[in-house]
Amino acid sequence: MIGTGAIEGGEITIDASSSSQFVSGLLLAAPRYTNGLTLHHAGEHLPSLPHIEMTIACLRARGVKVTQPNELTWVVEPGVISGGEVSIEPDLSNAGPFIAAALVLGGTVTIKDWPEQTTQVGKHFVDLLTQMGATVSRTTRT
Repeated sequence: MIGTGAIEGGEITIDASSSSQFVSGLLLAAPRYTNGLTLHHAGEHLPSLPHIEMTIACLRARGVKVTQPNELTWVVEPGVISGGEVSIEPDLSNAGPFIAAALVLGGTVTIKDWPEQTTQVGKHFVDLLTQMGATVSRTTRT
């Protein structure tokens, strides 16, 4: 058998209850499928909808048409993914233990490139830390 270098796409239903990365991975590949992709999640829960929203925002910023007819269905049209330079934000959830350690021990921690706007749930660390007595400051890189 010889491959054609193309994936037909179409419609698929998956259970992504164990990881939203299954949804994000399919969404990222979908624009290059011949027929795009309609993706349905059929599991009990979706672990990280904010990460899926970030994936969709990245695709849209690259010119990909993505719609969401309901909370657990995504439709990605086939097409070109435009290039460009993109700054990838840090994983704010992974910053949590380091931030907590600084708070507990009375130290400081610097997280480079903390995004001004994000869909990540880790963005709430700033408010939580302030409520717990921490001093949080943001600086602009020069």
